[in-house]
Amino acid sequence: MTNTLNTFLVANGLMEIIIIILIVQAFICGILSFNLAEHKGQSTGAWFAAGFFFGIFGLIAAAGLPTKAALPSVAGLQKKCPDCAESLLREAMVCKFCGKRFTRDQVVSDFLDALNDKSISSPIQALEFFRTTKEISVIPQLVKFIDTLSIPNYLSLYSYPNGQILSKVIQVLSEIGSPAISPDLVSILRKTSSIPKAVKLIEILGSLRDPVSIPAIIESIQKPELRDPAANSLRQFGQAALSELEKLAKTGKRGDRKFAQQIIADIKSSPLN
Repeated sequence: MTNTLNTFLVANGLMEIIIIILIVQAFICGILSFNLAEHKGQSTGAWFAAGFFFGIFGLIAAAGLPTKAALPSVAGLQKKCPDCAESLLREAMVCKFCGKRFTRDQVVSDFLDALNDKSISSPIQALEFFRTTKEISVIPQLVKFIDTLSIPNYLSLYSYPNGQILSKVIQVLSEIGSPAISPDLVSILRKTSSIPKAVKLIEILGSLRDPVSIPAIIESIQKPELRDPAANSLRQFGQAALSELEKLAKTGKRGDRKFAQQIIADIKSSPLN
């Protein structure tokens, strides 16, 4: 009788622990689903419930949600004339209502402010303005802006608003930037823990082809998630990358040595080298 009672109590104790674990897991999945839905402009309450009641399956479904295109806000697309308070297009150089003129620096400053807008549309519009006007004066600010973008590892780059914005920043810098920004980009690459951000940084460093970035890209080879983009980037450097690659081929770990040897072979066999 005593043994039966003890077994019953132990079983009940284990059941309580299991129930507590399941409830905690449900809350975690619900909160993560809530955050994903919020970032993608979807219904947060519904997706919290999906994560809470369906657990990992609800979380996976939330991760696969498309990002709703944010409706352009008045603040994002327009500015107010300080003289007459009428709304104007952000790129306007002259107020059509009162004739006030804006300097180029004022217009650029307005678009820089738009980078911090919570919608997707305003930063994208600002970046497109910088790209089409080839506004090289904003390059230092764009590099700093990259450093502030938070992009989780568990999301696809293009399913996350900041990922879309980062891709646009990289496009702008690749078209109007210069190798002079490479040291700053290398600094961001070395300290970021975001794989999606690191991939985009490696891509632009390869397009800029500043030899100063080669060691940092070589370091990226040693991270499995970054091997392929790092290899593609190094191939763009051609002969300039051979010295650092040969060092890795001699002193790196076995897998890294083999990978470095393959990149060296690719570079030497390329008709461009």
